[in-house]
Amino acid sequence: EQVGNAADESALFADAFHVFDPQGKGFVLASDLEGVIARLGQRVTPDELAQMISALDGGKTGKIHYQEYLNMASATVMQQKRAFSAGEVIFREGEASDYFYLITSGRVRKLTKPPHGYAHSQWVAAEEELSVGDYFGTSAILGSGCRHSTMVAVTDVQVVALARDDFEFEGPPPRRRLSERRGGRFSPERSLRFINMMTNNEPRIFGAGEVLFRQGEEGDTMFILKSGRVQVSLVSSDGRKHIVGERGTGECCGETACLSANPRNCTIACVSDEGCETLCVSRADFLELVRGSWDVRHDLIALSERHSREKERRVNFMRTRDEVCGGFDDEDVLA
Repeated sequence: EQVGNAADESALFADAFHVFDPQGKGFVLASDLEGVIARLGQRVTPDELAQMISALDGGKTGKIHYQEYLNMASATVMQQKRAFSAGEVIFREGEASDYFYLITSGRVRKLTKPPHGYAHSQWVAAEEELSVGDYFGTSAILGSGCRHSTMVAVTDVQVVALARDDFEFEGPPPRRRLSERRGGRFSPERSLRFINMMTNNEPRIFGAGEVLFRQGEEGDTMFILKSGRVQVSLVSSDGRKHIVGERGTGECCGETACLSANPRNCTIACVSDEGCETLCVSRADFLELVRGSWDVRHDLIALSERHSREKERRVNFMRTRDEVCGGFDDEDVLA
């Protein structure tokens, strides 16, 4: 069994290294590291990158070779490894969040009881079994502060325990809306950053005026904006076009269609002269995270509902304006 555990851990290490070295070079350069950090929504200076490479570059080659990475990862896992016996409760619903766990051997059962009358129970699996490579305990890093499920070891289990500090970068905190600060738990920026990290997203670049998706199309992807601004518009039942607003860096679009499996309810177009850089997340990957994390589910559903309310308010405003001034498109007003 110990041989099997070591093989599982080696496979996890190899998969993690592949994130930094997708070409299979066998080493990581500063440019590779910078790309992954940018994917997480962070920026680092050339000096900071050099320090990161130097910390693991025992041969002073300017590269992190796989063996150097493996030595560091193995030491880290040994320090943060925890074991649970079959039948042992790892944590209970309602307890304070402390660690996020990655399973390196064994199986864990997740027991979730949604609150009475919870409107989105279709996204909550009452029982779910997790195995090697799966993770649980996202509340420890996404900020809700308490556990939303009970986790029980089905077999003898080994995990790597990671605290919130292991996921944080130095720098100023992201800007939040006043309503988010008051609510305490609504933190879409952190959840979107987690989606960046945990999915195989695809970078896509759109030129000024180019459409990301159109109203009525199938919603099989969502987009996270890395740079630039996009315009949100929709065509009402009377055929007139209404401009709902704009979204910028760090925000997302397309999540509503992914959640509902309904056609797109708006059109999104790049309006930045310099273009828009995005990360495209498949609906399958998006829904896997929504089902797997109470915090991601809470944040993304709340964000989708907020976007829907923004559209509804805009359309209602336009109807009222039409009654007073007559009907015309938003583009006619802006012209």
